[in-house]
Amino acid sequence: MDGDRENAYYVTVSADIFVMCRDEKISTEDALSMADERLYEAKKHKTQMLIK
Repeated sequence: MDGDRENAYYVTVSADIFVMCRDEKISTEDALSMADERLYEAKKHKTQMLIK
């Protein structure tokens, strides 16, 4: 197991959602772009947490 630590690396997964009204006309591309912007803002303010 200790030999595996030399090859270990951290993986971070991030996800966000974009909520819109059913009747709202917006493209999938625009919805993804807005969700990405929100995710970027959230990541700028998150605390760094590493688990070893």
